[in-house]
Amino acid sequence: MRLRHVRLGVAKAFIGVAVLIAGCSANQEQVEQSPEVEKVPEQVEVPLLKDVYADYFPIGAAVKTGYIEPYSDLMNHYNSVSMEYEMKWSALQPEEGRFSYAASDEIIDYAKKNDKLVRGHTLVWYRALPAWVLSEGTTEEQALDRMRAHIAAVIEHYGESVYTWDVVNEALADNPTQAQVDSGNFYRTGKEATGTLTGDWYALTGIDYIKEAFREADRVRKELGLDITLFYNDYGLNIPAKREAAVKLIKELQADGIAIDGIGMQGHYYLGDFIMDEFENSIKAFTELGLDVQVTELDISIYPYGSTDEVYDELPETIANIQAVMYGGIFNIARNYSTPKAEGHGRVTGITLWGIADDLSWLDNEPVKNRKNWPLLFDEEQLPKPAFYAVTQF
Repeated sequence: MRLRHVRLGVAKAFIGVAVLIAGCSANQEQVEQSPEVEKVPEQVEVPLLKDVYADYFPIGAAVKTGYIEPYSDLMNHYNSVSMEYEMKWSALQPEEGRFSYAASDEIIDYAKKNDKLVRGHTLVWYRALPAWVLSEGTTEEQALDRMRAHIAAVIEHYGESVYTWDVVNEALADNPTQAQVDSGNFYRTGKEATGTLTGDWYALTGIDYIKEAFREADRVRKELGLDITLFYNDYGLNIPAKREAAVKLIKELQADGIAIDGIGMQGHYYLGDFIMDEFENSIKAFTELGLDVQVTELDISIYPYGSTDEVYDELPETIANIQAVMYGGIFNIARNYSTPKAEGHGRVTGITLWGIADDLSWLDNEPVKNRKNWPLLFDEEQLPKPAFYAVTQF
């Protein structure tokens, strides 16, 4: 059954979630009267996101070839871009030694002409990996040599056209248990590293592929004299056990003298499955290690993760306002950590939205096929949503 409006009981439940998301406690009367979900006035001046955050950090959007021009007006809000696919291994080096930069260079040229930074996403990942890289019979050293060669060629090609790189992406298990974290057995491998265009780096090399990826990226930037930064990127880092796993990984890299500059918290979040305090706890934990933090792939699904009984044909106003509370809280914390809390601490240095507007989002088909979602700051008509005003009016 497809619904156009949320039922009253569901609306109250979601409002309760919104208040709890914001880090508050409330009785039922306070929940129903929460001022946080009041409707945004219709006639409000629309500032540019990049201007609002000029004193804090760049605001980015994920883009892909052929999908920039239709959003030319909205792109004025962003001063940074990430490529959804064009910089992944299978796009850049589908066959050993044969590099294809045309699609990514087109977006690089666009960014240069329009004064936008470019985040490099990503050098090493278990997905979007051509079969030849970890083909049957490949030895550990062969795999690491192929990886080093790819990293060196890609960083050299882009130079300082890319200001930061996700060197390794999603090396941790999807949802490690506390027992796995305590044992150190919290890396992605086995069933979590299978499928089309995937490879199990950890099964072949252990943690060495992560270490060698950062070593090689650092070697190349030093050799070429590049002013770029190196990040580890993953999702679910707001979850305590996975945060602890990431902290253990970082500390091991640092103990080995391996350069790592920051952590990318992807930020694919879901209503009803998010605790704002844990998001802040993660930023605090990572910055206290001396690392910068960027929210690299931010969107907020209006649905809890997985299938749901209720599916909407349009975004209910109540849920849009709850989403706005969540966006506002995330951006507020990011602003609060945009300067170091103490000497030697890192800071938040950017937020990137995973898309431009609600008319085109990967969440329309993930994790449920053909279920329309509205996860971004602009709606299907490319107009600002309550979430936009939540992050710009402070």
